[in-house]
Amino acid sequence: MNTISQELKQFDLQIVKKISKGYSSDIYLLKSTKQKNKKFALKLEKSKSTRKNMVFKESSSLELANSLKIGPKLFAFDEKNKFLVMEFIEGKRFCDWVLEQNKKKLNKKILKNFLISLFSQAKKLDKIEEEKQEDS
Repeated sequence: MNTISQELKQFDLQIVKKISKGYSSDIYLLKSTKQKNKKFALKLEKSKSTRKNMVFKESSSLELANSLKIGPKLFAFDEKNKFLVMEFIEGKRFCDWVLEQNKKKLNKKILKNFLISLFSQAKKLDKIEEEKQEDS
């Protein structure tokens, strides 16, 4: 982790805390040492991960999504140290939001607009992926 901390210093970032863990990676909240309210997420591949080239594949997918103005913005990635840094987006997880809405009577119009936006973004991503495969 010391190597990662040194790498992050180059970007004026420091680790605040671990916010999630998965099978193949851990997610940490980062803060900027220069910009007071700027937050980022660090996705760090675990050494025992069986996902080959995870950081490269995820950074490529994120770059593709970003080209369509979708998803958190990719800030940096390091294949050698197996991490990527992206914009941290404040908010609730979708499932938590839906449960909260259910408790106070789900607003169907808000949910419908959200789902339309979500499917529109998915359609854009599918289209660009199809175009990429046609070019190969």
